[in-house]
Amino acid sequence: MTRRRQTLLALVMVPLALLLTLGSVSLASAHPASHLATHQIDHRRPKITISSLMFTVPARVLAGTTVRIVNKDAFAHTVTADAGAFDIAVPGSTTVKFKAPATAGSYAFHCSIHLSMKGTLVVK
Repeated sequence: MTRRRQTLLALVMVPLALLLTLGSVSLASAHPASHLATHQIDHRRPKITISSLMFTVPARVLAGTTVRIVNKDAFAHTVTADAGAFDIAVPGSTTVKFKAPATAGSYAFHCSIHLSMKGTLVVK
C-alpha cells in the first residue's frame, strides 16, 4: 500500500473509530447498569410498573391502599417483599392489584424470577 493510501485510510478510519466508540459509550450510559426501581408520584391511583426488567414505583402510598402492578414485559415477574409482607405473581402483559401493607414503613422488594430487579414501596 502506498504512503498516500495509508494516510488517506488513517484520516478516514481514526475519526470513524472515534465515532463508533463514542456511540457505544452513549448507548451504554443510556441504560442503567442495574435494574433498580425508579419512582413516580400518582396519589390517585398508585401503581408499580414493570418494563424492560425494571420497576417504576410510586414515591409513597397510603397504608391499605390498592396498588396496581402493570407488567409491560411479555414474561412473568413477581413483586416479592424481602421480609415477606407480600408476594405477588404478575404474568406477562397483565395488570394485578394488591393491598399495600396496613403498617407504615419501607418495604424493600424484588422479583424472585429476576433477582437483579429491586425496589422499595414506602407506605405512609
